[in-house]
Amino acid sequence: MGKPNYDLVLQLSLADNLEDARKEWIRSELVKSSDDSLRQCYLCGAWLKNAYRIYRRGNSAEIYPVGKDCIISFADKELRDDIKTKDRGRKAEKKLLDKELIMADLGENLEHLKEYITLDKLKEYKSKGYFVEDQENDREPESDYRLFEMMLGKGRKKNLAWDKKERILYVLNTYLRSAILQKFDLAAHKRYLEKLDRENVFNQLESFLPKFSGFGVEKNLADFVGLSLQALYHLIENWNDELEELRVKREQVLLQQQEEKEIQLFKSNIQDLLDWHDKNEVSYSIPVDWQLSDKDTLRSIESFLMVSKVTQELKLNQVKEKEELDKKKAIQEERFKIFYDKVNAIVEANHLKEKYLDIFNYSIFKEYSYWKKIDRLGSFLTYFSSMNSVQAMLDRKSNGERGRSLCVDMEQMVRKLIQ
Repeated sequence: MGKPNYDLVLQLSLADNLEDARKEWIRSELVKSSDDSLRQCYLCGAWLKNAYRIYRRGNSAEIYPVGKDCIISFADKELRDDIKTKDRGRKAEKKLLDKELIMADLGENLEHLKEYITLDKLKEYKSKGYFVEDQENDREPESDYRLFEMMLGKGRKKNLAWDKKERILYVLNTYLRSAILQKFDLAAHKRYLEKLDRENVFNQLESFLPKFSGFGVEKNLADFVGLSLQALYHLIENWNDELEELRVKREQVLLQQQEEKEIQLFKSNIQDLLDWHDKNEVSYSIPVDWQLSDKDTLRSIESFLMVSKVTQELKLNQVKEKEELDKKKAIQEERFKIFYDKVNAIVEANHLKEKYLDIFNYSIFKEYSYWKKIDRLGSFLTYFSSMNSVQAMLDRKSNGERGRSLCVDMEQMVRKLIQ
């Protein structure tokens, strides 16, 4: 280490001599930094493992970075004591990471605890809220404070039970570490708080927020920060009940909306059925004020009108089918009459009607033609030119002799027509 340049201290001091100037520098701060450019001592130029920042009274000036040895070489008692406390805290930080090391350093019954905490500091930590409620202290942080107070007070200490030792070490590591190191690590403190029931309660309350938002209700957790833990537990119960009430109300609204949709659908269907009945002049009998009826009544009216419509449609279809059949028969009758007139003209021209009157009778011939599906003159002549076909027809009439005679006559008639 090089010799400190005290002129640099004088330049930043109000006094013009080192003896008076050193009394102006009263407070220090241990600074952690990964920037190598801030690891070289401002006074002697040596590379520092632990860099400090020192402040002039009133924080009107500072020197940084500077090593512990350079500070002690010119500092007044107040600053030297401050540096020793910071250095002890730095060493304690490492020890606090390992419980066994803490046990060895604090002594078998933690009798060296006073090296890290004084009664005045303990009161300060309490006022700043470092002692917090958790499950281990039955949500009574005062019990932890009294335990430390007993350890730091005057008088001979009895042997501590192992669970009391463990509790003291836990509180040191979890809640008082940042205080002992004389710095407040917000990120670490937040991690500790997350382990506490109070933080867990707020996490639960936070999980309610999107559920309330889903019902259009907005909650602000900031409104409940000042509540006690017991009050927060009651708040969770109240919010559960409130959400249940909101869910029930929403279900009721949805059911009511569904009911209204079904009623509107029934009314629409009934009106369509009434229009159909009026259009087809079908009578019906329903209440005049049917639109004011409840859902079950509307369902019955719809069912009645639907049955009436189906029944009437069946009747209308039957009438329509009969009309089409009658029309078809009339057309067929007209076609056969034309066909018979042509055949009759041929038969009379060949003097066969008198000879075979029972065959060429209109009714008999019509029945036979329908049976054989002969409705065209060409088909008739071709059919009767076949002796077997004529023979079969006449045999059916039980008159075989006449059948053979008719076959001969018909064959001759057909040959004449062909010629």
